[in-house]
Amino acid sequence: METLRFLNDYLASKNQPPATMASFNRFFNQIDINGDDVISRPEMAAFVINFYKPPALTNNDMINDMIQSIMHKYDINRSGFLEKREVLRLVDDILMEKNQPPATVAQFNRFFAEYDINNDGVLSKFELVSFVKKFLKNEDVLSVPLNEITDVVNRIW
Repeated sequence: METLRFLNDYLASKNQPPATMASFNRFFNQIDINGDDVISRPEMAAFVINFYKPPALTNNDMINDMIQSIMHKYDINRSGFLEKREVLRLVDDILMEKNQPPATVAQFNRFFAEYDINNDGVLSKFELVSFVKKFLKNEDVLSVPLNEITDVVNRIW
């Protein structure tokens, strides 16, 4: 029953209907690796590790695709770089997706300084690579909780 409650709590957090018995059984069987109808600590640990594992970062095509999507959406003047106002729009869109207020000046300046490696006042595609990798690894990109990165990425880009 604890597992069913866990699954239904998770589904409710995603505004999904409660699990059917068939979907619960599929879910349970994925976790119950040895098939003994009991989820042991090692089985639960393996599930949690796999559940929270970030996407593989070895796929350079995925990173390049995300950068192209960012540039297409946010490089308004098509300069090939993101200027501060364009980066601010990107940051605010991410925060809005997470139901957070727009970036403060201090937050934005810290963010921009971290990724503007050569201090030229714009972000190049090269400079965006470290942002995208950090974003995908669910690190503290904006000092706000970004727990569901893939959902945000899919909705924004």
